[in-house]
Amino acid sequence: MGLRVYAAHELAGLHPEAVMLALKGADRRAEIAAQLRPYALEIILPPLDALDIRRAELHLLSEQINSRTVAGSVAELGVYKGDFALELAACFPNRPLYLFDTFTGFAEADLSLEGSNGKAGDFSDTSFEQVSARFTPYPNVTIIKGHFPETALGYEGERFCFVSLDADLYGPVYEGLRFFYPRLSPGGCILVDDADSSQYPGAGKALRAFCEEEALFPVPFCDVHGSALLLKPH
Repeated sequence: MGLRVYAAHELAGLHPEAVMLALKGADRRAEIAAQLRPYALEIILPPLDALDIRRAELHLLSEQINSRTVAGSVAELGVYKGDFALELAACFPNRPLYLFDTFTGFAEADLSLEGSNGKAGDFSDTSFEQVSARFTPYPNVTIIKGHFPETALGYEGERFCFVSLDADLYGPVYEGLRFFYPRLSPGGCILVDDADSSQYPGAGKALRAFCEEEALFPVPFCDVHGSALLLKPH
């Protein structure tokens, strides 16, 4: 983006008062802090893990959907280890929740549209069995393993009130929008992760392509995920 990136050993010569590690994840912060430690620089760690606008918006949206009795089930495409899916289960405890993922990471078929972004097997450090074990207390959760949209076969008659698309790549995000939006109940919504991401630009391209085709206007979120929201009008 035209900004200079400095190596850790270069910072000492700039004489900063402090260095703020404005990134999430304790493991990532620890790695950068270890690089800075030899230069005796003050390190500031803002509590970013406690600030998740996407989760906060999910809770607000679920309150509206549930209070207005918007009809339909809940779904997520791109489950990974199931952290956000657990939030979905908590926000919509009385609705069917469908979770779609390969559980083997990015598929080669989807990467053909991505250029150099991502590689086969990214996000493969999960499994169907591990995620299934996390949802044992939730009998209304159905976990579907495989490549989307093939895994959507059999669910064409379902209606949805809330959908999370967190598949990162153009192919699955675009196919997710094509499948879920026509089946979204009036008043329902689709939350698209990485809609404004430089790391995975395919998700945003898919959202823009779909919205141009359907004359829709996505609402951007100012969050670390670069999320956007599609609302189904009444």
